[in-house]
Amino acid sequence: MTSPSQWLARMQSLGSAYFAVLRAEIGAALQDLQESGKSLLRAAVLFTVTLALGFWTVGLLVYFAIEMLTLWLPRWGAVGIVFGFFAVGTAAFAAATVARARRIEAPTRMIERRFHDHAAWWQGRIGGDGSETGGAMDDSGAGGAKDAAAGRRIGRVVADDEEEEA
Repeated sequence: MTSPSQWLARMQSLGSAYFAVLRAEIGAALQDLQESGKSLLRAAVLFTVTLALGFWTVGLLVYFAIEMLTLWLPRWGAVGIVFGFFAVGTAAFAAATVARARRIEAPTRMIERRFHDHAAWWQGRIGGDGSETGGAMDDSGAGGAKDAAAGRRIGRVVADDEEEEA
């Protein structure tokens, strides 16, 4: 039979393992947020430089295109053709920008995904369903392979600690 001091030691071990996993999850979430922020900052700088250079370049390009078309068309026709061309191009680039912006994972969604993966791992380990990792699938269907591998490593460490105590 297990003595109260052994139970207390096991509970302390479980608590310290839980807080170690929690610290690791918070650290990983903060790192993901930091990487997303850096990526967003780089994109904003590139976008600003592109706007500054593009503003003047487009003006000169429009003038050149209109002057070239006036060799064959009246000025109003050349202006209309150039305007239509640039309107279509603007719409295409706007659609591409919106599509790319939608692929950026929101910070709250990333934290929620990590929390669910973490909760599924703990449910698998403590809930007694026999699952080693309980790696939850995210909405993309890719699953938490990286998190599952970390869960297996943590599970082995906890199991090794329990064997040493026995």
